[in-house]
Amino acid sequence: MEGARKTGRLDPRMAEEQLRQIDAAADVNGMGASQRSSSRLMESARRDIAEQGLIEQLREPV
Repeated sequence: MEGARKTGRLDPRMAEEQLRQIDAAADVNGMGASQRSSSRLMESARRDIAEQGLIEQLREPV
């Protein structure tokens, strides 16, 4: 997915303080805010999907 063409768009609304914190986190990590946000969102999405898979496996009869 790293080299995938980027055609999708996400336009979240947030408070100025939230945006300042995201910008600061991006700066600390040497990234732009968009790159940092995308990276963290993908990490979270993968984790949520993996956890849901585990929950589904636990629900299956033995």
